[in-house]
Amino acid sequence: MYWLAVPGNAQKEPVSPVRLKPFVGRLSTAGTALFVLVLLLQLRYSAQKVFGTVIAPVAALDNRNNNVRSILAGHPDLKQAVIIADPDFLLETLPYYVSNPTYLMREQRYGNVVHFTRKAQLELSLGDVLTNGRRLQQATGRPVVILLSHEIDPSLPAQVYKEGINWTFTIMPEHARAFQLSTRLLKHRAPAETFEEYYAYAMDK
Repeated sequence: MYWLAVPGNAQKEPVSPVRLKPFVGRLSTAGTALFVLVLLLQLRYSAQKVFGTVIAPVAALDNRNNNVRSILAGHPDLKQAVIIADPDFLLETLPYYVSNPTYLMREQRYGNVVHFTRKAQLELSLGDVLTNGRRLQQATGRPVVILLSHEIDPSLPAQVYKEGINWTFTIMPEHARAFQLSTRLLKHRAPAETFEEYYAYAMDK
């Protein structure tokens, strides 16, 4: 980004090599032209996004959680379910689509606004998800729906995923087996454009 500062600095610096001064104007012109080119390349993409938002604002807001609403609508037994997720921020826009209570596992509280704080549980495992789900089932008497951003496959070795700023999510093979025995898959949504991949499960009673 020297082209932003060189023209002004070159005139003020008496020690600037005389041989470089003829190139200063050319450098500034070339830099400006390239910057305009970048803006033009972004224009088409931006226009498509804006047009799409105007045509379908609800879908543009959060297609993922709109699908969660359709999942719950298709399972009357889950109408009053408590929803948990990893990462927690999958829950943030859910209240715009459903009235179900949402529980933030890393902060151990109900809510839908995530606080990125060191006081939260920075290391979470699939075993912790099961423990939280069972505890919420017993405490509320409600079913529990789980949203996860990673596939649960017992045949895979132990996996550690980095999430958020300083979060980790660990999946051990034994936890994956226990999870599959304790839940049923409701839906797998593959990523499309900017919408995340996620897996929705219901805990068995």
